[in-house]
Amino acid sequence: MLRQGVRGSTALEATMDGADSVITTAAGYTRHSKGDTPQIDTVGNSNLAEAAGRTRVRRFVLTSILTCDQTLHVPHFWHKKLAEDRLEELGVPFVALRPGAFLDQVTRFGGDPFSKGRLTWLGSSRVPLTFVLTADLAGYLAAATDAVGIDGQRIDIGWDRPVSMQEVARISGRLLAPDTQSNSRAMRQHRQRPDRPTVAGRNHR
Repeated sequence: MLRQGVRGSTALEATMDGADSVITTAAGYTRHSKGDTPQIDTVGNSNLAEAAGRTRVRRFVLTSILTCDQTLHVPHFWHKKLAEDRLEELGVPFVALRPGAFLDQVTRFGGDPFSKGRLTWLGSSRVPLTFVLTADLAGYLAAATDAVGIDGQRIDIGWDRPVSMQEVARISGRLLAPDTQSNSRAMRQHRQRPDRPTVAGRNHR
C-alpha cells in the first residue's frame, strides 16, 4: 500500500511502474485529510487513469459511488462517473465498485452506538439507504484485482434492500437491547449510512 498524491502525473507514473494492479480509494470531497479538495476527484482521478494507461497495469480497481451515473447535479457523485468514463476512454482494463452508504459512520459520534443503545445519524432517520460495511468493501476491492470476466464492469455494492436508520435501530434493539434508539441530526447535502442483512451486487456495462 502506498500513499501518493494524485495531482502530479509524473510521480504517479513512477509509483505505478511495475505494478500488476492498482486499487484507488482517492476521494477529495470527503476532506478527511488536510489539502483534500474536489480537484482530487477530477484532475487527480484523470491523472491516475492516464498513469495506469502508460504503465499498462493489468487491472485498475476504482472505488466509485452507487448511482453515480444518475446524479448529474451531485458533483462528487458525478465525478466518479467521469472517472469511470476516463478509464474506459483510455482503454485501461478496469472495474468500478459502486458502494452505497457506509454504516460504519455511526461510530463517528462517540464510539460504539450499539453498546450504548443509541444511534446518532446525520440526515433523516426515516429515509431508506443502501448500506455497506467498510470492511466488506475492502475485501471486495482486493478480490476485484483477480476476479475473472469483470473488465469494464460497474458493480453496485450494497445489501439486498435499502433500510432506514430507524429500521436499523429497531433491528439492533430487538437483537441487542430494548432501548436502542435513533437520533437524527440534520446536515445539508450529507448522504450517510445501518446492521447487516446480506450483501447483493448488480453489474453494469
